[in-house]
Amino acid sequence: ITTGGGVDTVHLTAVDLNVVETVDTGDGVDTIFAIQTSLNDTTSDVIDGGAGTGDTLSISVTGTVAPFGNNASLAGIENVTFTTDAMVMDLGNQTEALNVTTANGTNGVTFGGTAANKFTGGTGADTLTLTQAALAAAGTSTGGTGANVLALNAASTGIVDANFANMSLFQTLTLTGIS
Repeated sequence: ITTGGGVDTVHLTAVDLNVVETVDTGDGVDTIFAIQTSLNDTTSDVIDGGAGTGDTLSISVTGTVAPFGNNASLAGIENVTFTTDAMVMDLGNQTEALNVTTANGTNGVTFGGTAANKFTGGTGADTLTLTQAALAAAGTSTGGTGANVLALNAASTGIVDANFANMSLFQTLTLTGIS
């Protein structure tokens, strides 16, 4: 699916990405609506919001979104929103800065790389998982009003208090593989 410049809206159903391999919305402030099951072949599919800024991937239906296979699999998207709760999404392969906003309920997001990613949790118990490099680079992130977890998942001895300057409303810190 390729659209032109301007404001575009694309709706993907459960079967769409089994048939459509690439979505490219071109320039403009675009929105791609997808249900979680339409994003489970993220190793070969490409979602590209184009050259504009403010492009959004809006995901609904409870479940785990398969990790995007590489950085090029999700491109030109600046915002990711969950419209239902109980969503889990691994964005560890992405190098661009993303603003992720979750719905109410329990949700999980993983960031990798060194981009200034931002996370906004809802009212449930959300988990934000980061490497130390992603934590150091992160933009302002808040866990929301639930009992939230900030999880660091890669070995590092370079974690300092300043790395947490942009983090708020995370009640639990977990360290996995940290030395």
